[in-house]
Amino acid sequence: MLRLWELLVEKKLLLFIVIAIAVLIPFIFLQPKIVVFKIYGPIIGHEEAMRVIGALDNVLADPLVRGVVLEINSPGGTAEAIEEIYYRVLAMAERIPVVVSIGAIGASGGYYIATPADYIFVKPSSETGGIGLIAELPEVIEVPELIATGPFKIEITLERILEVLDRLKKNFLNVVYTHRKEKLTVDPIELSGGETYIGLEAVQIGLVDELGGLGDAIHIASTLAGLWSYRVVYVDPLSYQTDRFLYIDPSEIESNSTTIPRYYYLYVKVGETE
Repeated sequence: MLRLWELLVEKKLLLFIVIAIAVLIPFIFLQPKIVVFKIYGPIIGHEEAMRVIGALDNVLADPLVRGVVLEINSPGGTAEAIEEIYYRVLAMAERIPVVVSIGAIGASGGYYIATPADYIFVKPSSETGGIGLIAELPEVIEVPELIATGPFKIEITLERILEVLDRLKKNFLNVVYTHRKEKLTVDPIELSGGETYIGLEAVQIGLVDELGGLGDAIHIASTLAGLWSYRVVYVDPLSYQTDRFLYIDPSEIESNSTTIPRYYYLYVKVGETE
């Protein structure tokens, strides 16, 4: 009789374990996610840009992702890379909540990609703003002894480069005002100077929303998503870099030996010259 009772207890225990596993597995693996997406350092190379863009596409394609926190520590990068990342973030923000947490720096292109977010956190000492561009001039401005179908087909003048810079800067300002128009307390003329602001100042003029850290950003993202239970998943597409850095000196930008100017949404720290 005792043995029979022991067998029943064992069977009930086994059944309980099986039921518990059946209940917990979907809870664990099908639980909604808040993704912390890390963007660290300048995005200069093509490989870096493609890794960030590909990882954003993967996040956007995951049906379990209910909110994203962009953890930005970047001074920006090439115009092409920053604009492409911006459009990915914009598409993401149209579907799910996107919140930004700016670390030491989120300036120029680093701020550009943050603008579509529902909410932007900075630390008091964070550097942000820096609205504008820089251009790397080609070694050859005009290409002689070529035949073309029109006078502007092969000629790249300094005036044209300055015109492009001005148009891209105005577009950058338009992006900022499109996403922050009701919160900004500063006029376009001041912002167009390319000044960077510490977090305390950026909150006051409406470039960002609030002082806070990564934990605050995760909390807001989950609240906007209407989640009370969720997993936090970390994505760092540039983690393969062992010597990542936040700032870049102009001398570290690869020399432009082509006939095409290169444009950057990039905040640079100019070192002392001898």
